[in-house]
Amino acid sequence: MEKLSCDEGDLWDSGVVISNQSSQIEYSGTPLRSRQRCFWKLMTWDDNGYLSSWSEPASWTMGLLKSDDWSGQWISMQQTSLQERKTEFGSDGKEEADHFFECRNSPLLRKSFSIGGTVKTAQLSICGLGFHELFLNGQKVGDHVLDPALSSYHRNAHYVTHEIGPLLVAGENVLGVQLANGIYNQGHPDAWEFHNAPWKAFPQMLLQLDIEFEDGRQERVVSDTSWKVSKGPILWDQLRMGVLYDARREIANWNEPGYDDSAWESAIEREGIEGRLSSQMSEPIKIMDTLKPISISESEASYEIDFGQNIAGWVQLALTGPRGTEITIKHGDHDLVYADPLQTSTYIMKGEGKEVWEPRFSFYGFRKIKVSGLASPPTHDTFTAKVTHTAFDQRGGFSSSNEILNALVERTRWSYIGNFVGIPTDCPHREKNGWTGDAQVAAEIGLLYYGTEAAYTRWIQDVAATKREDGKLPCIVPTGTWGYDTLDGPAWEIAYLMIPWHLYEYRGDKRILETHYQGFKHWLDWYRYHPSANQGQIIHYGIGDWVPIEQETPIEVTSTAYYFAATKRLAAIAKRLGKQNDQEEYENLSEEIKQAFVKAFFDSDTGRISNGSQTAMSCALYHGLLTAEQSSTVANVLVNSIRESDHRLNCGFLGSKYLLRALCDYGYADDAFKLVTNDHAPGWASMIASGNTTLWESFKSEESDNHIFLGDVVAWFISYLAGIRHDPKRPGFQPFIISPEIVDGLDAASGYHISPYGRIESSWKRTNKQIALNVTVPFNSQARIELPANQEATILQQDEQTTGDSSRLQFLGFEEGKAVYLASSGTFKFEATLPSRKQTASLA
Repeated sequence: MEKLSCDEGDLWDSGVVISNQSSQIEYSGTPLRSRQRCFWKLMTWDDNGYLSSWSEPASWTMGLLKSDDWSGQWISMQQTSLQERKTEFGSDGKEEADHFFECRNSPLLRKSFSIGGTVKTAQLSICGLGFHELFLNGQKVGDHVLDPALSSYHRNAHYVTHEIGPLLVAGENVLGVQLANGIYNQGHPDAWEFHNAPWKAFPQMLLQLDIEFEDGRQERVVSDTSWKVSKGPILWDQLRMGVLYDARREIANWNEPGYDDSAWESAIEREGIEGRLSSQMSEPIKIMDTLKPISISESEASYEIDFGQNIAGWVQLALTGPRGTEITIKHGDHDLVYADPLQTSTYIMKGEGKEVWEPRFSFYGFRKIKVSGLASPPTHDTFTAKVTHTAFDQRGGFSSSNEILNALVERTRWSYIGNFVGIPTDCPHREKNGWTGDAQVAAEIGLLYYGTEAAYTRWIQDVAATKREDGKLPCIVPTGTWGYDTLDGPAWEIAYLMIPWHLYEYRGDKRILETHYQGFKHWLDWYRYHPSANQGQIIHYGIGDWVPIEQETPIEVTSTAYYFAATKRLAAIAKRLGKQNDQEEYENLSEEIKQAFVKAFFDSDTGRISNGSQTAMSCALYHGLLTAEQSSTVANVLVNSIRESDHRLNCGFLGSKYLLRALCDYGYADDAFKLVTNDHAPGWASMIASGNTTLWESFKSEESDNHIFLGDVVAWFISYLAGIRHDPKRPGFQPFIISPEIVDGLDAASGYHISPYGRIESSWKRTNKQIALNVTVPFNSQARIELPANQEATILQQDEQTTGDSSRLQFLGFEEGKAVYLASSGTFKFEATLPSRKQTASLA
């Protein structure tokens, strides 16, 4: 810090760098060591040579980089069984068979230690599996919950780090840890085999506290057999089933100085984990919001409480009652589906005045709860719902003059955050599983709307860790042992390749492509060479277009298309990584697949793909599987069939991603908009009309009330209606495209996205035949702006920085009915006359 104050960098000094790159600049200084604290600052120059002042100093601290950096032992208590509970349930969340199994107590661990002197810094790192909560001197450390995030523990486990210096006191200090089972030690049988997971073990932890004093002394506290352990008030906990908490078993002051732990047992050493232990390099899970009931109704000795919003989280109780009163809370959707046997928490009262309690180590997907066992009628103050999800920042938004679109944005937002509690999931109630297909379809809305890159990067590491020796991936990650040969396929497993590709497109960081490149090839080889799946470059394997409205699409169509997409992307990745031989190999392979696809599925007489479903037709267009002439024919046939059906949606969740984009890309944006806003048939608008507050799993509302995979429509809003798109030739929005679709029936739309270079904005409003477009371009970026017009727009406004500087806005000419501009950083306002619209498809 002293050298930094003298404008000297002893670890790294980049010097003056003449570049417009202000993101993805890798550290290239002296190698750093574990626990090293580093300080940094910077200054910038603009294109006129003006120099900024130095930024305020900031710092970061390195984690524990090697296994040898850990001094402690993995510890726990003797395995115990306090409760038996029955139920085996299937993938639909319904009971299938009775089984008795052991549910283990969640142990408490404590360590007393004394310090003297003034603390400069104190870094504590802990991995407590399956979940843990950390306390110091009676206070919970940090605001994380459900630490660490789920992973395949035999391959990857994560530790978290806290700075606890301000919480330490001179004299005695006490560390307390409560451990829980999670899926690390699942007891109940389920369809996904977590009860037989290869990592399964009793909860255990590894902890290290490194203290540095102002006088230069250093001390270390670690987990070892000197810690004391005891059973606690959580009698059992299971991620899907819930929690049983007996307040009569609470141990007052157990995690505070002065407590007599002489009756506690000594901790025992455990073997620890087989896999890699690394820092949890993503945002933690936190309680992000709270809700109060909108209604309470009584029915058959129980109460139904409606919070008005479907969420992921749990409910805090505040109530009084006699000792031993057993309160049961069942959580579910609007009709309390998936509330039993799943998602049930139980609290046994201690009978000591007002008791405030909330479950830990499990979360629930719910709008309503059903509560039984209350000693007296509840009030609205009895219940508080805690909204819980990974705490990433919001990075995007969309609004418009159409209330259906605005409502879809809000419902998608709730579904997205409710399905990202540590990992991307399918639903927060029935399964809580990391379904890869759901994740890959929803990834673009996640990257446009939230700062999810760290969370996705961490999850993709876990996806890679689940790859079998033959290259095959499962359909859920993490998984016990299930999903390698059931309900999987290219459309799901391609998440391993597509999410890193999207991270590269949206954030510009190619390191994730470098890290996983060999893994991508290994995975693709399974589909390339596996005879039971690949027959003549046609893939006869997979799930297909899940939950279609009516017309199904042959699995071979979507599976082969994703096989092609993976091969095409791998060729593009090879090009960016400078692997020319691989590039040529995968380009040739993709051409083989393309020809096989056309031969197998394209009917030149009818212009249809396969059975002519909306999914099949748009799939071929979206993935680029056709020639230009074939594409034009297929697009024309597709839009005619949509118009003949009065713009009724008829696809599943894969088609929901292709269809709107394909229509816009071939000039039929008005038809795409009508599909979204048609409220007379199953579709997005019917979800809004139903009053549901999140997105359904099925357009027909036959399944879950909270799934995310139909939420890609909001990515379409931002990318097409607001027109904010990354440049396919260059990643990271350094150059980007503004090309809004001015559709009939929509008078205004606006969107924003915070790119690696800053905030991008696009908003337009139509008045009669006039269109006004506002665009903001961040520093070090350029935007290609495409405005529907057949004459140059009037430039009404430029901000102070760009006014009078013609070099920041250039008119490039007219292309396909659009006036095209190139804009450097600044804010611009255009006004133009819309060209006449033409009908480009005719009814057959």
